[in-house]
Amino acid sequence: MTDAPDQTDEGPRPATSLKRALLLGAAIITIVAGLTVHWSVAAAWANPVTNALYTVLVALLLAFAAPRRPLWQIALGAFGFSAAIECFQATGVPAALADQWPPSALVLGTTFIPTDFISYALGAAAFLFLSLAMSLVIRWVRDDILERRARADRAARRRSDSGPA
Repeated sequence: MTDAPDQTDEGPRPATSLKRALLLGAAIITIVAGLTVHWSVAAAWANPVTNALYTVLVALLLAFAAPRRPLWQIALGAFGFSAAIECFQATGVPAALADQWPPSALVLGTTFIPTDFISYALGAAAFLFLSLAMSLVIRWVRDDILERRARADRAARRRSDSGPA
């Protein structure tokens, strides 16, 4: 990532706007996946997967809010937030809130389970891995486009230099 500002005189930088749009799309897909697993899968792996997806969602939202932050900081922040929510569950407050308003359980959970920290770490790692992989793919595509453009410019210059005499 560069230290360039997020804004130009004309508004948000195009790359940052595109990144935010992609992050928002990924967040929506993550929400749908998490809710689908939560409500339709009764297997033992469903809870750890939804916990990991929760951390991925937090990471995507953090990246949306701070698109120029290094990915490792986003992943660490998402893990920290998820772990803090897990620790908050030990107070019993989230369970009491869920009794009053059941949808709060989707955000705060209800029961402290120490092994959930593993799921949060895996979710943060998955976010980091997939983000780095996507960054590489984007860089390769961008470099290929720039190389093709440079070749086309060189060819156009050669044609104009060797024009009719």
